[in-house]
Amino acid sequence: MTKRNKFLWGVIAMLIISNIALFAIGFFKSPHAHLPPKLHPRMMIETRLDLTPSQKDRYEKLVDEHREVLRPAKQELNNLKLEFYNSLKSTSGVIDPFFYKEKILSAQWNIEMIHYSHLEDLRKLCNEEQLENFDELIDESKNIFGNFQRPPRDDRSSGQE
Repeated sequence: MTKRNKFLWGVIAMLIISNIALFAIGFFKSPHAHLPPKLHPRMMIETRLDLTPSQKDRYEKLVDEHREVLRPAKQELNNLKLEFYNSLKSTSGVIDPFFYKEKILSAQWNIEMIHYSHLEDLRKLCNEEQLENFDELIDESKNIFGNFQRPPRDDRSSGQE
């Protein structure tokens, strides 16, 4: 073999090794490794608002109270949804879905009002300096609490049917 052939085989071998290494890195690396770790909403709120130790204590009590009020409201919503979908099993006649619509909407509205009241109480904990950060948190609440979803995509508008 000539020097040129040896050089070309060396380059090819290096390219193959680098491709295998890149594939291994991409395969074994977590898809979210480049993202900063997501803080629990409670920790994020405490950090972003820079709560004092006494505020943190009061906030902990607010969170505990919030969970106590929220638990039965969520259970009510889940029970209504379960009852609604179980009505499909009924052979006794037609079930009016609008009967459940009002009940489910009312239960969901109750949950939203519980969240709203909790945030009102949190706002009352804040001093003047923290209120600006609180307002920013409200603007970013979809990212913090993760409860907001994009509406479903309408496939008809994209020409797919």
